[in-house]
Amino acid sequence: MAPYFGAFVFLTLSMGAFGDMQYPHSLSNFTQDYPSDEILVALKEDRSFQAMFGDVFRPNDSLDAEPSENNGRNICPSQQITYRPTSGKTISNSIKKIVNVDGYSQFVTVEVCKEDATPSIDCLTSVGYKFACETQYVIIRLVVFDDNKKLVVENFLIPSGCACTYENHDYS
Repeated sequence: MAPYFGAFVFLTLSMGAFGDMQYPHSLSNFTQDYPSDEILVALKEDRSFQAMFGDVFRPNDSLDAEPSENNGRNICPSQQITYRPTSGKTISNSIKKIVNVDGYSQFVTVEVCKEDATPSIDCLTSVGYKFACETQYVIIRLVVFDDNKKLVVENFLIPSGCACTYENHDYS
């Protein structure tokens, strides 16, 4: 599970693979004129958000199960990135400054299908099925610094994995 502060709402969408792995969604850690000082002041004035920060997991912690002979393998290749975003587009299409300043970190881990990902399962193609790798998504909640210089919580849609999907093309 990705490191995050807050509730995870599971939502699966089929939106295809992304080619650019650097920022394959609506979050970024390149923000011009990022208001670090103003955010720190707001955090000191509004202590209600203090409990939302801190490391649930450090970004380098591994939550993978120990390898064993019984573990299956993902048939769609994927790639993960963990970082601290500073801006992003909410699910309501508003651009917000995400709180990520010294002492108040919100790490996000995204996982997308690798570029040109194809499933490593072609055995059923000949019997009328077409397989594809598609990025799946979840909604996460992050603390943001809004236009009124207040701290609020907003929802963001991020890629969370790569799934093998199929269609039956046997129309006989």
